[in-house]
Amino acid sequence: MDYYHCSSEDLHQEIRRRGHSPTGTIDALSEGLQADDESRGTHATTVTTENVGYLVTQFLDLPSTPGYEQLARAGSLINQKIVYWTTNTFFPSLQLFFQSGLSCTIDAVCIPDATTGLDEDLRFRLTDLTHEENGRIIKTRRSAKSAHTAGSLVIREAVIARRTSTAIQFYPPDDKPLVPSSATNKASAKIINEQHIVVGLRIEGMSKMAYVWARVGDLSKGRGTTWVGVGISKLRYDVPIPFRGDPRPDMKPGSEATVFLKDVSICALDRGVIQGMYSIAMINPSARASRIDMRLNLLMSLAVH
Repeated sequence: MDYYHCSSEDLHQEIRRRGHSPTGTIDALSEGLQADDESRGTHATTVTTENVGYLVTQFLDLPSTPGYEQLARAGSLINQKIVYWTTNTFFPSLQLFFQSGLSCTIDAVCIPDATTGLDEDLRFRLTDLTHEENGRIIKTRRSAKSAHTAGSLVIREAVIARRTSTAIQFYPPDDKPLVPSSATNKASAKIINEQHIVVGLRIEGMSKMAYVWARVGDLSKGRGTTWVGVGISKLRYDVPIPFRGDPRPDMKPGSEATVFLKDVSICALDRGVIQGMYSIAMINPSARASRIDMRLNLLMSLAVH
């Protein structure tokens, strides 16, 4: 997040909350917080995370689904074995595909430009699988032999939780406090705490719960919030696993390949694989342009719970 518009008092308070002693200029403090965000991710910005029980569903402010139903949906994920996953390809969502043939989507409710993310512990565990992020397939770093013998990615616990996170809130143009944030500017934003709903998962091999979260795509002036809540869709049978094989036979462990370009309806198609309703396109700028059929009914099925 961009802390350059915040007051010295806010910066000092946030640095102390993270267990450090504030030293240096305001710009140095801002850069230090930003670097901490980048290195520690949500471990840096999370203030508290409270699991929500069946008796406190009033804390769930998700307009698409009643709170009690969200809790029930979280419970339905337990003992499902993950075999593939995608995130932020078509929509701000994490989509999990299970060995049972079922799938579910965890997504940011009604915020089309949000980004869905994973706490580092959860991300680390899930990268044992080849998966898809932001339109790119990322092959597991494990060899083919070790991938088959790796620990099972079975969900052992799943919860709905309420998280409090550090956020930036910009002042209205005519409501800036007279607190200098640099040699030439005055504070135009403040550091606040925001509450948002997250989904917690503990996969076999993890010692504790880690969470799926979402935040707005553009953390800039004019946005009312930084963090947004996520919700769980119903388990469903009618969404096929998009692509479980390697898009190229020569892909090495840890390598990546583009399968989809966002906001592009016409692209160069070098090699395509269509499985069910899903198109996989290896992008080659020198190849002849060709339309890719993305099948609107697939997009609608992913968007609707």
